[in-house]
Amino acid sequence: MDMIFVRQGEYCKGDDAFPLIRECFSLYSQEQADKRIPEIKRTEKGRPYFASGQKAEEAFDLSVTHSGDIWMCMISSGRCGIDFQYVRDTKERGIAERFFREGELAYIEGEGDFFDVWCRKESLGKYAGSGFFDDYPDTCPSGVPAGDLTIDGKTVFVRAISEEMLDEAGIHIDEPWRAAYVSESDEAPCVISISSRGINV
Repeated sequence: MDMIFVRQGEYCKGDDAFPLIRECFSLYSQEQADKRIPEIKRTEKGRPYFASGQKAEEAFDLSVTHSGDIWMCMISSGRCGIDFQYVRDTKERGIAERFFREGELAYIEGEGDFFDVWCRKESLGKYAGSGFFDDYPDTCPSGVPAGDLTIDGKTVFVRAISEEMLDEAGIHIDEPWRAAYVSESDEAPCVISISSRGINV
């Protein structure tokens, strides 16, 4: 089961966000915030994970992203990754030529958007735990966004987070944005707004 928690407004970053992540896990597991909520630790590369006494890859997983006034946390029973970006001016062409693969370049030269690809790649990096710059498959083979990819012999699902998904959770964003997630589940995640639930940051 996958859930994406979205906070619009003020939030903490880094380790200061751990209490908010624990609150998200409490909602995810339908438990109260107590000792059953796993401890949050970081890998050597800084990726947060739940340390539940199991190996990290066997436990519930989490991924966090933020941009501007939006903070998101994805929690999954399998590995996951998430990225959210406000669309802003960048040196897109130079970045794309340096880091994007052939199909990804074809996609943004056609009907696609630079930030669609950027979010997909960031999500993959968070899923794998090795960052944006690792050697991942082309996320847009033949110039079309792939719905699934194979990473380390495992099929993972790469999806955009749509405006409709956020609307259903009561999140309305006026500025242009893009977001994507990677999951081991093909089922759509449940999106929950935590901006109005009284969760302290």
